[in-house]
Amino acid sequence: MAVSNDLVHWKKLGAIIPRKTSRLWAKAAVIPRNGNGEAVRIGGRYLMFVSEGCGGKQHIGYSDDLINWTFRQENYLDSGSLGRLHEVMSSVVDGDSLILDFFYDDGSGISRSAEALYRLQEPRRQVALNRGGTLNAGGMIRYQGRWIHAQGWDAPQGKPVLYVYGTRPTSFP
Repeated sequence: MAVSNDLVHWKKLGAIIPRKTSRLWAKAAVIPRNGNGEAVRIGGRYLMFVSEGCGGKQHIGYSDDLINWTFRQENYLDSGSLGRLHEVMSSVVDGDSLILDFFYDDGSGISRSAEALYRLQEPRRQVALNRGGTLNAGGMIRYQGRWIHAQGWDAPQGKPVLYVYGTRPTSFP
C-alpha cells in the first residue's frame, strides 16, 4: 500500500494482504465502488474481493479505513456453471445491487467474461450469473446516466488507443 497526494510522490505504508494469507501471491483484488468511483461501505465496512492467489482460495478483506485490512477465506463467487474462475475485474454498486465482473475459462481455450449479481445486504450470496461482461479492470463510472469504462487492452497491436465503452442510460436490476 502506498499513498500520494499528487501521484508523483508516494509514501509506502506496507503490505495489504499478509503473506500468511497471500502465500506470496495475490491478484485481482477489487473494492466495490459507486458510480462516482468512490469506495462503498457495505455493512459498515469496506470489502475487498480477492479472486487469484492466496493458495487458490477466494478471500474477502474487511477494512474500516481502506488502509488496514483483515482477510477471511470465503467463497463468494460460484462460476461453476460457466467454467473455472480466472479473476474478478471490477465491482460496481448501484442502489441495492452489487455486480462483480469477471474472467472465466469455459474449457474451450478462450477466456470469457461474465457478471454476478448480489444484494448489498448479502454481499457473499450470489443471486444471479450472466454470461457476458465488460472486463473493465479500471472499474466503471456513471456519466450522464450511462455506466462507462475505458479499455486499452483491446486496441490493435502496436496502436496506443484507448476506447470508452458505455451502456444505454439504465441502472442494474
